[in-house]
Order: sequence, then C-alpha cells, then structure tokens
Amino acid sequence: MASDATLAPLLAQFVPVSIDVASPDFGKLARQLNLAGQISIPYLTVLRADGEKLYAGSGAPQGEALPALLRECLANAGKPLDEKKLARMSDALEAAMKLAAEGHDAAAIDKISKLIDSGSYAEPAVAIDMFAKQLADKARARVEEAEKQIAEEDPQAVFSGVLALCETMRVYGKLPAVKAELAPRIRKLRSEAEMRPILQQAEALDRAVATAARQPKRAAAAYQQVIDRYPGSPAATLAQQRLDELSAQGAGHKSAHQAP
Repeated sequence: MASDATLAPLLAQFVPVSIDVASPDFGKLARQLNLAGQISIPYLTVLRADGEKLYAGSGAPQGEALPALLRECLANAGKPLDEKKLARMSDALEAAMKLAAEGHDAAAIDKISKLIDSGSYAEPAVAIDMFAKQLADKARARVEEAEKQIAEEDPQAVFSGVLALCETMRVYGKLPAVKAELAPRIRKLRSEAEMRPILQQAEALDRAVATAARQPKRAAAAYQQVIDRYPGSPAATLAQQRLDELSAQGAGHKSAHQAP
C-alpha cells in the first residue's frame, strides 16, 4: 500500500501504523476494538481521530476497492484541521475552562463560541464540544428552575423566573443548543399579552445588570433608568436593591479612604 504511488494523495491524509499481531500492543488493540474470533493477515483497521472504528476487516482490498474504501473513510473522518488551528483550539479551551471555574461562564463561552461544532473529531475539537455541552446542560437546569417559578401564582416569583430566562439567554445564548431551545420560549412570552410587560421589565433589568458588569461607572444610571421606567414594579424593586448596594459600597469605600 505504501509503495503504490497512485494511493499517495489518499494515504497522506492518514497516519499509517503497522502492528505485529504477536505483540502485546495488538492484543490490547484487539480488545479495545472488540475484534473477536480468528484474525487473518493482513488485517486492516481504520480509526477516526476520536477512536471511532470506521473499518475493520481481514484481507487486502484489491483494485479500486482500496481507494474507494479510503475515500469512504475520509468522508466519515470529519473536517481536517492543521496544527495551528488545533493549537488555537487547545489554548481557547484552556482559557475557557479557567474562566468557567472562576464563575465567568459568558466570557468562557466567548472563547469557544466560534469553535463549537467544527466538524472535526480531533481531540481539542471533541473536548470543546463536550465542554459546550456541559455549559448547555447548566443552562438547561437554570431554565427548568425558571419555568417552575413562572408557573407559580406569586408575581415576584413569576418575574424572577422570567428574569432568569433573560439572564440565561444573555450568558449562554451563544451556545447553539441553548439558543435553539430558549429563543422560542422567549418569543412565546413576548406573544402573550399577560407576560409581555413582565418580559419587557425583565429584559430592561437584565440589560442594566449587564451594563453594570461591563461599565461599573454607568451602573447607577442604568438601574435608575429601570426604576424611572417601571415604578412600583418587581423590576424597579430589584433595581433599587442593586442601587442601594452600590450606594453602600461607595460609602464604605469613601469611609475607608477618610479613616485616620
């Protein structure tokens, strides 16, 4: 196979490995791939980057059978990525996992959002997809809890649930799976006359929270805008609480600097 020049373009896309069937390595591989029964030589196995078995069989395919087999395996092998791309993916995943561990899920998702579902089965690509799934599962748990609150009769609980949906969309919405599931739910709330004003208030407060996180100097003005726009509402109550917290923090900071 290696000596056939006509196969060179196809073989260049594989990593050929020869294993002595009498060696311990072959026994380990046979168990890993569930190769039962008698194995005749030559025995050809094609593995994808994630270890998935694409082909396994005894005998040497003849004529056009071998290139056809290699092309079929390539079609199921996923998108090939160069070393630089794989290195960038590894670095992005490492940074994202660190941010998530520190409680910064939105920033973590920003790191990997353009790398999700790359179509590759290389280790970094698979790891990114698995990490994205973990974050999506976390978002689903939040949505499930929010739905329970929305189902309650207490207006404050209903508002808290809607606010949680808005926050989840803002933080996790760049994950395709989360957006696909949550966007229709929010559209449904917007279409319901009873829920539309609650959603509008929740979105306004969530924007204020996001502004406070990005631009702390504008936090007070953002919360005050919610209070002025929706006086006496659950959104205004929570915005006032945030505003009072900011005032207390400012007073404490000032006192600390004025202490003798």
